[in-house]
Amino acid sequence: MLVDTATFNLSYKDSLDPSSGVVVFTKGYHVIMMSLALVGNSIILWGSTRYNAIDLDKVSLVFIESLAITDMFILSIFGVPMATVLFSESWRLGPTFCYFQGVLGYAPIFAEILIVAAISIHRLVTLVRPFHVHTIRAKHARVVVSLAWVCPIVYVAAKVGFKQSAFYDPRLLLCNSSGLVEDKHRTLTMIAVVMFTMLPFVVNCGANITMFIIAWRANKRAAEGCGKLAVLSVARSSSNDSSPNSRNLMLPVITVMAVCFVFNVSVIPLMVRGISQIFHLSLPPLFFLFQMEIFFVSVSCNAIVYTCTCASFRTFTGRLLHNSLTYYSDRLVVSSMSMRSLFVSCSSHGHLDRSPSPVEEVVVASTEL
Repeated sequence: MLVDTATFNLSYKDSLDPSSGVVVFTKGYHVIMMSLALVGNSIILWGSTRYNAIDLDKVSLVFIESLAITDMFILSIFGVPMATVLFSESWRLGPTFCYFQGVLGYAPIFAEILIVAAISIHRLVTLVRPFHVHTIRAKHARVVVSLAWVCPIVYVAAKVGFKQSAFYDPRLLLCNSSGLVEDKHRTLTMIAVVMFTMLPFVVNCGANITMFIIAWRANKRAAEGCGKLAVLSVARSSSNDSSPNSRNLMLPVITVMAVCFVFNVSVIPLMVRGISQIFHLSLPPLFFLFQMEIFFVSVSCNAIVYTCTCASFRTFTGRLLHNSLTYYSDRLVVSSMSMRSLFVSCSSHGHLDRSPSPVEEVVVASTEL
């Protein structure tokens, strides 16, 4: 296993000034994003698999569950180690995990990028051909998700075959990979930049712009009283709300656009970093920290925002929060009452039946003398 363990003692303080407030802000931001991603994606997977709380078509459900699972992988491979480094100031997880993270760990990131692109394409097909979208089955979505994972796995397998090493990069707060064979490493980086960042970026932008234009024109025709039946059919295919309102068409489109905007913003730094590696360009230290932290925004909100367009999931989440608050408030009341009764019982027992201690007996005997 090729790992440069000499870099483990490096501190991010060498590139970031702790007194500038960036480290403190990053710690608080990172903990918030990790908590949001963990709680949100756990509720999605738990509610979907156990309670069938997400009332979406099966294709969208496969994509959203796969996205939530991928987010959990990214959180465990990158989020937790970054939190460990932020609070310990150096790499503490050993060479094995460093190699896994630096050489193999980017597979779920690339898989998530491809899955989001697939979701955008599926939503576009839903708008353009609403009466033919039912021919797309859940098994087709599973094949797409499998391909979204197979392509990055083949890429990281090639990195292992080309004997890439891993080292701790304090600018990233993570381990990174370095190529021993420079030409092959550059070729692999070019493939990754084109396949896993540029193409999904173009697909997401094109699909979302097209969806917005279609939805805007359809709503305009509906407002003018023309093509209302077509608008309603598209709206019902795109949303679970069967209310005949033209806003039903715009809500899922705007939601997808918002998520993909955040997603594209998080993909751009990955693209810039890959291009800088190809052409040996230098980037400021804060860029590397910004690159990973902005990606955690996408990890924490992708599946959550997609799923919040579903009315049944919103109802399930509201009931879950209400029941949790009620349960823990009742437990708190019962615990406080139990402690109070125990305190009263101990006080009354000590006042009535408590026998004197040996010290008190000596004091009483000396007083009587």
